[in-house]
Amino acid sequence: MKMIEGDRLSKDEKYSYAREVVNQLRSLEGNCIGSLERQPAVDVPRDGNRGGPFPSEAEFNEVLRSNTISTTPPIYRMMLEGLLSNTAHKIVFTHGDLSPTTIIVKEGRIAGIVDWEYAGWYPEYWEFVQFFRALYDDYRDYAHVIFETLYPAELMIDHFVGHLTRH
Repeated sequence: MKMIEGDRLSKDEKYSYAREVVNQLRSLEGNCIGSLERQPAVDVPRDGNRGGPFPSEAEFNEVLRSNTISTTPPIYRMMLEGLLSNTAHKIVFTHGDLSPTTIIVKEGRIAGIVDWEYAGWYPEYWEFVQFFRALYDDYRDYAHVIFETLYPAELMIDHFVGHLTRH
């Protein structure tokens, strides 16, 4: 990989560029859920959770549910099924690991974006959920600046799924 040099930016500048990137990526819509070149979708921290590509969000959600640990009480499985019943999200292009360190800016323009290994076509909330899984200082406090649309229900569902699945 060629090294891309960038400028030192303030936090506000970084988050402004992050919003621009998110908006550009989300403008690209797809027709199935999966990684680049119609490869399987990957749930990053739950790396064993992969499959597809999926022609529908319902099939994608089935894989998210399928990795629950065997001791998960049936009532939790039933609730999870109900929570994952919303399949009305658009499928959009997603970086999957967007952070202040993956956006390179030079002379006021985006010079490059690095670390594309988790990129693909996912439900419109996916970048937002992945954003909250990242461990970058106070980055999460800027969600309202970076994302025009917030997905609090999907984020809480993802936390619930995380507690019930194998990692």
